Formats: sequence, structure tokens, C-alpha cells
Amino acid sequence: RQIEEVIVTAQRSSESIQDVPIAVTALSEDMLEDRQILEASDLQLNAPNVSFTATNFGGSSFSIRGIGRLVIAASGENGVSTHVNDIPLVTNLTAVEFFDVSRVEVLRGPQGTLFGRNATGGAINVITNMPEIDGVKGFIDVELGDYENRRIKAMLNVPVTDTFAIRAAGYSLDRDGYIDNLAYGQENADGETLSGINEDVDGRDIFAGRITASW
Repeated sequence: RQIEEVIVTAQRSSESIQDVPIAVTALSEDMLEDRQILEASDLQLNAPNVSFTATNFGGSSFSIRGIGRLVIAASGENGVSTHVNDIPLVTNLTAVEFFDVSRVEVLRGPQGTLFGRNATGGAINVITNMPEIDGVKGFIDVELGDYENRRIKAMLNVPVTDTFAIRAAGYSLDRDGYIDNLAYGQENADGETLSGINEDVDGRDIFAGRITASW
């Protein structure tokens, strides 16, 4: 039996992980599914020296080997760079789960030469599946559960010509919160019902989509 060769792009080019002189953890699509790595916060349970924190105003922060966002503030910059298909990502990583992802690479140690000044602690690379020209294929994954949980993931790959293909993937999550808000429906000192407060906490109503073309 032979050990499967793992190809990564940790140095901006496709190489075998055994030839890359970087402390890198590569999680393939099958590993993400087998280990139930659904979102960015799950990476800290599957890669050494990695921690993930939800910050103020719906933001998030990675920390690798103790280096991350030292000051939790709205204007603070993270010390770990996050990329999706080599594009820097500065958005809320706590909201959307991984869907139709080829692999996730966790690079530990300074990566400023290849990934910029915000990679002092390391870098997180998310590589999505690319369109394929070998035929029409797709899938749909539906999950139902307690708290009105409805999770749907779907993908459709369509080759247009022998050299051009389009791949569309989508993700939807709709569920109630896990925690009841005991302040819901209470009245203030003037007898007015408090508004803007949900009956449950941590509910989700999220949709994300991605269309990729390859020529």
C-alpha cells in the first residue's frame, strides 16, 4: 500500500506536502466531512497551535502559536491571514460554513513573504473545487433537525465546451436559537414592550452562493 500524495499550494504553486518546508496542516474534502469540520471555528480542534475567537461586532480572529489579534477592537488587524482561492478575506468567518471545498490549508509560522504583512502568525488557505470538463455532475445534501434546523448544500458542474466549464455551489442554513431570551416581551418603566429583542438567541438565517468558471 502507498500513502496518498497530498498536493498543496502553500507556496503559491502546486507541490507535494512532503516537499514544502513549512509547518502546514492540509485537510482534504473527505477529511473535512469525516471530522465534521463545518466552519472556521472547527479548525482549532484539528490543527495544532490554532485557536479561533469570535470578536466584537460579529467579527472573528485566528491565532496561531499565540500570535493573532493582540487587541480585540474594531480597528485591530489580525496577525493571521485568511484567503479563499488566494484572495484575502476580511469578513465574518463565524457566519458561513464550508461548502464545496477542495481542501483547507493551515500554515503555521510567519508567512509575510507570500501572504503579506498580516501573516505574522501564519495563514489559512481555503481552496474551493474548480469546474471540471469531464461531464455533468452535482449533488444536494439536506439536513433536518431540532430547533427547526434546515441545512441545504448543493452543487452543479456543467461543461459548456471541451475547454470551458461552469460550477455553481450554494449553501443555506435556517434554524432557531438554542437559548431562550428571558427578557423577551418585558416592559420598561413606562409600560412599553421592549422591541428589537428576539425570543431566542443564536438563531441563524444564512444563504451563500458561489459561481466559478474555468477556461
